Amino acid sequence: MYKDDMLGKLLKGIVGLPAEMIGTLYDLIEKLGGEDGDGWWAALKRFLRKENPWEKPLFKYDKTEDGWTLLEDTQFSDSFTPDFVSFLRPGENQVGGDVMRSRAKELNANLGQRDLQWLEANQHLIPESERGYYIVVPGTVWSGIHGGRRIACLVWDEDHWYTDFYWLGRDWNDRYHLLCLRK
Repeated sequence: MYKDDMLGKLLKGIVGLPAEMIGTLYDLIEKLGGEDGDGWWAALKRFLRKENPWEKPLFKYDKTEDGWTLLEDTQFSDSFTPDFVSFLRPGENQVGGDVMRSRAKELNANLGQRDLQWLEANQHLIPESERGYYIVVPGTVWSGIHGGRRIACLVWDEDHWYTDFYWLGRDWNDRYHLLCLRK
């Protein structure tokens, strides 16, 4: 019933518009239903928020669209040769998120979400030996809608890697590796 009511209101609103506006709305509807409909939808939402609709978002997974807040970010490293390193010291089973982030800086592995996105698009560069690990980048930190800090991770799922976001307050164990630049 709600959808029908919205459609009725939309049609009543369109009927009163000048012909050139109706033509423009028709063009927009065609674009929203076309091949790049998701891109047009994202641009329209940015426009309605009074943002530049054509400015490319920094992130493929722009969590601001989910109501999250970007707290910290690092500079994108551009294309690079990836390497993977543990943040645990001998005798440790796990550490907290802030310790893991501190060690990432010590290990020159404080990469961010844009680096992870680049790696996700270039999965052939990830060795098979990493499939048993989560690949983390602690340089980009988001605050979720309930306030918990989160970072991006690449997760192996049978035949491909995908990005997910993990709570920084968790215990980080030997199943996680930091993404870093090969020396």
